[in-house]
Amino acid sequence: MTSKRKRKNILKTMYYGGLSPADKGPLRNPELRAAMDAVADGEDKIEQILEGNTKIQFQSLCDSYAELTKLIGEDRFIDGFKLAMQIACESLSKPVSRRSAHCRKHLVLLQAP
Repeated sequence: MTSKRKRKNILKTMYYGGLSPADKGPLRNPELRAAMDAVADGEDKIEQILEGNTKIQFQSLCDSYAELTKLIGEDRFIDGFKLAMQIACESLSKPVSRRSAHCRKHLVLLQAP
């Protein structure tokens, strides 16, 4: 697949809402998966020994923590995207003559109709 065709495909995918990093499949990072499993196991063990109002408060705390984690992930994604765009803009603002041949080749592909 050519870079031009790949670019059009990713733009169409993004336009139609097909890009959602938060909804991607199973985690590929084994350390992250292990940490998530440890948290889930710990929550389950604590819930088993709690009763009544204390259990409800703990579940509320877990829900709040899950929401916080989601918001942090969203914030980091947005910051990373903005940084990537700043890098792209800065690299495109340099005179073409100062760019590497590799960069000039890809810039031509990006500017093609």
